[in-house]
Amino acid sequence: MSFPKRYLGDGVFIEYDGDALVLTTSDGKHDTNRIVLYPGVHTALVAYVNDVVDAGGVTVESKS
Repeated sequence: MSFPKRYLGDGVFIEYDGDALVLTTSDGKHDTNRIVLYPGVHTALVAYVNDVVDAGGVTVESKS
């Protein structure tokens, strides 16, 4: 299963290719960078973001 590319903001897109989350940056015409986050890296990223949120470093918007 894969999911289509979605814009996150600031020129950053995310998609799921069936194996990993793939982050890309784009200048509007071409992808300029690509970062592949396999499950272990994704888990570590989520844990890091949660630590920052818990410490009050950023706020997370909830869907209403």
